[in-house]
Amino acid sequence: MLVTVFIALSAAGLVWPRADGPEVVVVDFDVGARPADGSDAMIAVALNSLLDHPTTVALITGHTGADGDAQANLALSRSRADVVATALADAGVPADRIISRGAGGAAPPDPREGESAASLSKRTRRAEVRIVERRLLGALGDG
Repeated sequence: MLVTVFIALSAAGLVWPRADGPEVVVVDFDVGARPADGSDAMIAVALNSLLDHPTTVALITGHTGADGDAQANLALSRSRADVVATALADAGVPADRIISRGAGGAAPPDPREGESAASLSKRTRRAEVRIVERRLLGALGDG
């Protein structure tokens, strides 16, 4: 199976966009770094994929909205990514198979047709997990 990873650089560092890349598992968060209800099930999806495919790694990117202080948003997005990374590590995924980063508000979700501003704002509070083959990391500079 060939997986193509598209990456983008931003002021926040490396960002793995949703479009055209590996399947994304989205872990939603409440305000702050507290996972939202149902997030355990999404983390379990990522965990099972990692356990089923031992040559893969988890690329975790935390996100926030763009409102407010950019540095605070970056720190919060890193905290969200770290929450997911810690859950995966606590479940037995080796640390060398987990890469986590914060993107701050640099990569908002695409608005859905007819979506309210409040709904879109809520969807910015997330961490995205991509499971990719370890051999592809050399192309990302993380190998």
